[in-house]
Amino acid sequence: MGFFSVNIFNRKKLFVDTDASSVAQSFERLKRADIPCEMHTKRLRSTLGMRIDVSAYMRLNQAYADNPQQYGYTYTICVPRKYLEEAKAILHI
Repeated sequence: MGFFSVNIFNRKKLFVDTDASSVAQSFERLKRADIPCEMHTKRLRSTLGMRIDVSAYMRLNQAYADNPQQYGYTYTICVPRKYLEEAKAILHI
């Protein structure tokens, strides 16, 4: 496995999840199996959307407090194409 083993031309999306702990466990399992992988993080909400939610939260106080996913992130794990089937087998996908 070289330095550029996962790149934009050969990577395939393995899975996307919003739970950081399950993604971290999956990432570690792939690393232990010597499968090259990379993780991308993306915010679910824009900054403007978060400001609107904060102002609404200030007015409604408790209405938005029970939703911890409103400021969440999505986590994507990518692997090279030739390791895709092996990675799926390791993670039971």
